[in-house]
Amino acid sequence: MDADSGVAESNGVVFSPVSTTEHLLTVAGPRYGTGYCDAQCPRDLNFINGVANSAGWVPSPNDNKLISPL
Repeated sequence: MDADSGVAESNGVVFSPVSTTEHLLTVAGPRYGTGYCDAQCPRDLNFINGVANSAGWVPSPNDNKLISPL
């Protein structure tokens, strides 16, 4: 929250620890989908004043490297 304006900011960042010993039979790890995201991102901010909320967005250069055929 910005104390000067009294306006709460929206943020989707929440760091949730993933246990390294709880699921010993699952060896893939969070990078391959066995972890989880608990960011609780707002789902109503896709458009702001009728404009898509994607200004300045660029895909990560590593996106293609994380996708592999099964």
